[in-house]
Amino acid sequence: MSENPTKKDKSAAVEIGRRLKVLRVERGMMAKDVCEKAGITNSTLTAIENGAYNSGICQITNIAKALGAHVEIVAD
Repeated sequence: MSENPTKKDKSAAVEIGRRLKVLRVERGMMAKDVCEKAGITNSTLTAIENGAYNSGICQITNIAKALGAHVEIVAD
C-alpha cells in the first residue's frame, strides 16, 4: 500500500486488522506466538491489528497462515 494512504486504504487496514485480531482471539493465540510463526515483531502485529499500519499482502498472508486461516477470510 502507499505511504500516503487514502481514506479507503485506511478503512481497509482497520477492517483487516480487526479481522486478524478477532481470529487470533477466537483461536486463543497469544500475539507473540502469531509473531513467531509469521516472522514479524509484536509491535508490527499490534499496529496491523489496530489499523495503524498498511501492511502488504505477503505480510497479511503470513499472519493468516500463522492463525491457520486463508487470507481470503481477512481480506474479503
